[in-house]
Amino acid sequence: MDLAKSLVGLPCDPVDRTRAVSVVARTSDLFDAFQRLLGDAQRFDYRLLSAAGDQSDQDTAIIRLELEVGSDQDLSMIGARFARHPTIETVDVEAAGQQRVAR
Repeated sequence: MDLAKSLVGLPCDPVDRTRAVSVVARTSDLFDAFQRLLGDAQRFDYRLLSAAGDQSDQDTAIIRLELEVGSDQDLSMIGARFARHPTIETVDVEAAGQQRVAR
């Protein structure tokens, strides 16, 4: 897989018809949210390209995930799936240079 292509939202594999998306979640509990988001990514059969977390202060943390998803996946649906967890405050899902806020 060519990571440069995936990061600009182009299909990662023309046979599988996938694309890379970036998920940025703001949370009040870094460890709880990380477990839930990674569990969801696995459950929804997304491929994890990268993951990072940053505890910016005592009350807020940011989680960044790069995922490979089906090209037919709706970005707002991906965001809504991740936003349903109680410790997730906001979720932004981005692909092909366009940012969409799910919650």
